[in-house]
Amino acid sequence: MFGYVRAYKPELKIKDYETYKSIYCTLCTKLGKRYGILSRMTLSYDFTFFAIVRLAASQKCPSFFKGRCCVNPLKKCVKCSSNAEEFDYTCAVAMIMFYYKLKDDINDNGFFKRLLSCFLYPFGAYVHNKAKKRYPDVELIVKEAIDNQQKVEAKKTQSIDEAAHPTSEAMSKLISYGFDGDTKTILERIGYCVGRWVYISDALDDFEKDCKSGSYNTFAIRSEYCYDNKEMNNIIYTSAEEMLNRSADEAYIAYELLDCENFKPIIENILDCGMSTCTQKILERKVVKQ
Repeated sequence: MFGYVRAYKPELKIKDYETYKSIYCTLCTKLGKRYGILSRMTLSYDFTFFAIVRLAASQKCPSFFKGRCCVNPLKKCVKCSSNAEEFDYTCAVAMIMFYYKLKDDINDNGFFKRLLSCFLYPFGAYVHNKAKKRYPDVELIVKEAIDNQQKVEAKKTQSIDEAAHPTSEAMSKLISYGFDGDTKTILERIGYCVGRWVYISDALDDFEKDCKSGSYNTFAIRSEYCYDNKEMNNIIYTSAEEMLNRSADEAYIAYELLDCENFKPIIENILDCGMSTCTQKILERKVVKQ
């Protein structure tokens, strides 16, 4: 994923922020042990949110301990002592998505981006094969989403709902995997709304770049790849802000239906403050460039 879904630190209590970081550090440790040192560099806070929601839904609250940072042994950090399946599952999802992101970047217009992706591809193929053997269903979900996304982009659709649907649907299936009943239904809704929010955020963030390169972007198509049209841009930004806020609000409403107390302040912070803050930062960058 892209690193957009993260907590807003100023609004978190110290104990909750330490818990949040501990989930991140635990994922980093698990990635290194199972997929190698390089895999740690692929970790984003999106997957921290992913793991926390699944831990909360499964009613699992791991114990914590202080240990040495894997990346910087001179630094101490808090980690989870639990061997919860959610950590291994999240790491596998991260590796499979990393592999398909590499394949997509190899076809990118940027020379250096393609070069780096080609260099990392053997490693990506290795961790991908290892992860899909452990979770073949995840491979099918991500592969189907990639195929559907390519079909949508080939149509050059202007519909944001249509363009965001493959990513949203994949997130819905991945975050609810292994659950059943009402919990599964609620997680599917949370996943769909957050996936839609991530897709729109990324498309808006890449708006100028894609206008210049001619790459598919639903907002770029709406502006006819004319980034200098300030009037059209303001319409796009206003529309995007409304869609992002609505997606975040719907994710929060769905989360309130989930019967869980574990990690509640963290999840509420991400869905409320974190996502709205990210939206404002993206919009501010766009306005400044105008």
